[in-house]
Amino acid sequence: MALLIAGSIGGVLLTIQLGFPLAVHQEKRGPAKALPPAPQLESAPAAGLQRYEAAKRAELAGRGTLMPIDAAMRATAQQGWGPPK
Repeated sequence: MALLIAGSIGGVLLTIQLGFPLAVHQEKRGPAKALPPAPQLESAPAAGLQRYEAAKRAELAGRGTLMPIDAAMRATAQQGWGPPK
């Protein structure tokens, strides 16, 4: 009985080695590229949010057209998707 179990285990190992040769001889383990650094916590997130919102408001105001979402959705539905006509 022990000989049967040992033969079965040996057969499975031989099958794995012959069927999946790269699984046995892997040299490189781990990520292929270096991982990025961990994110940094902000010491004053409220100030950062205010700067971000002010920059986005300035970006929108610089475009010359400020349209509410509902009006923009209606205009898109009327003209269709794509470049303005």
